[in-house]
Amino acid sequence: MYKKRVTFSLLFALFAINLKVLAQQSGASASNPPSTLTSEKKEESKSSTEASDPPIKFEDLKALDYPELQVVPRASERLALEAGAVRDRGVLLLFPYITSSVLTLSSGLLVSSSLKPEISGTERTEALTAAKFAIGAGAVGLGMVYWFTYADNYGATLSQIRSFKNRDRRTELLKERLSEEAFERSANLINQWKWIFAITNLAASAQLTGKMNGDSNVVPGLSVAASLLPLIITTTYETNYTKQLDYKRRIYVPLTWFDYGYNPKVSSWQPQLNAIWTF
Repeated sequence: MYKKRVTFSLLFALFAINLKVLAQQSGASASNPPSTLTSEKKEESKSSTEASDPPIKFEDLKALDYPELQVVPRASERLALEAGAVRDRGVLLLFPYITSSVLTLSSGLLVSSSLKPEISGTERTEALTAAKFAIGAGAVGLGMVYWFTYADNYGATLSQIRSFKNRDRRTELLKERLSEEAFERSANLINQWKWIFAITNLAASAQLTGKMNGDSNVVPGLSVAASLLPLIITTTYETNYTKQLDYKRRIYVPLTWFDYGYNPKVSSWQPQLNAIWTF
């Protein structure tokens, strides 16, 4: 009977201890509710969301329809910069063409004034004709360079687009496309001229080599070498148009290729055209 009482007392004491422990745990949970942890997690997720990139808006995607407005610098901005360079440097922007024309002109003048005495008869007449041709080719080349610089295609187009007062999207596109046309016209004209200058000055200078006495024959030789400068040196007018097109391509470029893919409709492998737009 005594053992039963002791056992019952021990069980009752353990039960009381368990109740006390449970009461302490419930009090701790009440002082630090789960909502606090939830709010902390929300704050962490909110801060991580704010740190990430902002979502792309639909208006931003609509603007990608016009790469002329997304490119940096815009064609109109580059046109303003280059028009200032034309005003500052003038004909020096066409340095290869000036050098070639000046040396051809100089060769013609030297040959016409200091032709070898042993050259006579028909050969002398042909040499003087070649000298006149070189003088004419050099003078015409210098005149073309002066006309191109004086016409100032960049400055004329810049004045035209600055006269547009509207600021809507249509007017902005008009300004950018007119600016690109100015770059294109100048680049195409220079690309045509480089072959005309090279062939004409080379032919004119080659006929004058060996026609003068002493060291004067160096000038026609230099003229022959300088006639190739327009083909070797790229002018600013050409690089401006090339760079502007390259900047536009970097806005978004479709990468296309041919490949074989499985067509589930016909249950067979067929050639297909794939395209990926990279932004």
